[in-house]
Amino acid sequence: LRLIFLSRISPMKNLKFLLEVLTKINIKIEFSIYGPKSDSKYWQECFILIQQLSSNIKIDIHGEILHKEVMSIFKKYDLFVFPTLGENFGHVIFESLQAGTPVLVSDKTPWLDNNMGGLHLISLDQDKWVKIITKWSRLDSQKLLQKRKETFEYLINLNQNNKSLEQNKILF
Repeated sequence: LRLIFLSRISPMKNLKFLLEVLTKINIKIEFSIYGPKSDSKYWQECFILIQQLSSNIKIDIHGEILHKEVMSIFKKYDLFVFPTLGENFGHVIFESLQAGTPVLVSDKTPWLDNNMGGLHLISLDQDKWVKIITKWSRLDSQKLLQKRKETFEYLINLNQNNKSLEQNKILF
């Protein structure tokens, strides 16, 4: 399973929580971290956790990326994991959906769960995150492809039925 975290490295984006979740997972996972380290003290706390991960978790740490690279990077991964403590909109969530990369996100955003796989909201309970990530790790390539299709379906439905999204598009 190829997971991606793409955001600022700061307490609000909650990478430390995700790393704590990964310490409880015994399955093979590739996990990539992208984003500027905007809080060096927080990054040091995260880095200590990274060093404690077992060998079944392969970590790749990347820095800040150009906006034009976001879509192509998301396409390389099976699941965007984003345990944010809060978002007004969460543009990175929308970008992941546009790339066809399903999203596992905290329930601290205005997004709605589609109960299929395109976007899954979950409370900030480590055991729940372990369970969902483990479940995703058991999906074969056909099921992962189906999740990508469900992601596009979610986005199409969202575009057709969401006035606030249209307002955000106009604003930006």
